[in-house]
Amino acid sequence: MKPDLYTKAVLTAIAGCLVYLVVQDVTPIKVAHAQSGGVVDVNIVKIDGTPVRYSSAALPVKIAR
Repeated sequence: MKPDLYTKAVLTAIAGCLVYLVVQDVTPIKVAHAQSGGVVDVNIVKIDGTPVRYSSAALPVKIAR
């Protein structure tokens, strides 16, 4: 079965609409810049809804990549 001109035109129109739907919400990625304020003071109040008790001991921090 050989696709006729009508089928090719309809499939091309559908493909064009799909490309438009995908591309319309694409925004360019903005470049991130670090703040030049030095050290930032962070105070953790709750972890998973549980209040944190302050002590002089450091909390362990896991860094995921």
